[in-house]
Amino acid sequence: MYNIDEKGFMIGVTGRSKRVFSRAQWESKQVRAALQDSSREWVTVVATICADGSTLPLALIYSSANCTLQASWVDAIEASKHDVFVSSSLTGWTINDVGLAWLEQVFNRRTKQKARL
Repeated sequence: MYNIDEKGFMIGVTGRSKRVFSRAQWESKQVRAALQDSSREWVTVVATICADGSTLPLALIYSSANCTLQASWVDAIEASKHDVFVSSSLTGWTINDVGLAWLEQVFNRRTKQKARL
């Protein structure tokens, strides 16, 4: 039995944010939340853990207008040290193609020995 969960992160945005606006905007209720300049990158992390406590490699899904990966996203990944699945989608979330690739390239390969046939 496995639990798979995904969590999206906006790179460069933390839990605390500062808000700068005029008193008139606050009183007219034009502004009530933190503003975002829309220039942040979105990445989703998919984590998988088995009931026996073992884990599968993390999946990183980046947001990309043309669904390609940028070298800067994977420069720090060393194949000999890091075990990770990296992909991209228009939104940065899991989509059918990304999910199927992860199932075939990670889940099926890593769980085949545990599967009962």
